[in-house]
Amino acid sequence: MSKLPFKKILINGCSFVAGDEIVWNNFCKEVLQKNLPWLENNYYVDYISYRKHHNLGAQIGQLLNCPVIDLSFDGNSNTAIVLYTIKKIKELSLNEINELHVCIGWTAHSRRLKWSTEQGFQNIHHNHYDDTRFVNLHSYIEEEIIKNTVYDHTLNFIQNVMLLENFLIRHNITYTFWLSFTNWPKDDLQTLRDNLRRVIDIDKVSDPKNWLVLDRNDEISMFGESWVKWCDSIPNGYISSKNNHPSMLSVSKLALEITKNISSRFLN
Repeated sequence: MSKLPFKKILINGCSFVAGDEIVWNNFCKEVLQKNLPWLENNYYVDYISYRKHHNLGAQIGQLLNCPVIDLSFDGNSNTAIVLYTIKKIKELSLNEINELHVCIGWTAHSRRLKWSTEQGFQNIHHNHYDDTRFVNLHSYIEEEIIKNTVYDHTLNFIQNVMLLENFLIRHNITYTFWLSFTNWPKDDLQTLRDNLRRVIDIDKVSDPKNWLVLDRNDEISMFGESWVKWCDSIPNGYISSKNNHPSMLSVSKLALEITKNISSRFLN
């Protein structure tokens, strides 16, 4: 039987990939042995470690029988995903790089990695506008995130994809990309595509064979449907009615689809 041409997975993304609250109840039961509300506690660091044994990266690793380097983190921006992925790869030895496959779940294009004198680099999104911790960034959030159009955010996304993809190609690293969730207009995706074609060939800006197809009727995966559509389409697709992150059912479904995609490309 053929073997995969890599021995380790590096995965990165936002809370969709990291897991958010996905196994919080299990963590409370197995580790804390008491019930506590999500995020209203002092156990977040311990929970992150526990969660990495159950989230998307863990399940992909189990299905492919590969160890996993999981860099995903709640609130990540695409810029942070790219830069920290590159940083980690540059820390590896040549042999480790040659044995690596990178999996990236791209997040909301409107998020930004922003420097703050008080807090250093921070991943920023529109909800931070009313957050008192980021009062010094209110004008930036208003001008660069809230007032910017979907086209401005999409150009930022394209640049991030091109940067990481060309880095991976330069280092002969195989990879799998997908959209975790996006800022696309829900009712008029075709107009977005038509306008983007004025400045770039969206069919060729990224190698389509390395993108997970989340909509069987649409081959332009980089500018197509995201994981959110899958979550919307199945019962109990989200953690709860109050938490719109993928449930364990949705995570397991995507993990299986990713491993099938990888196997079909490298084992056939």
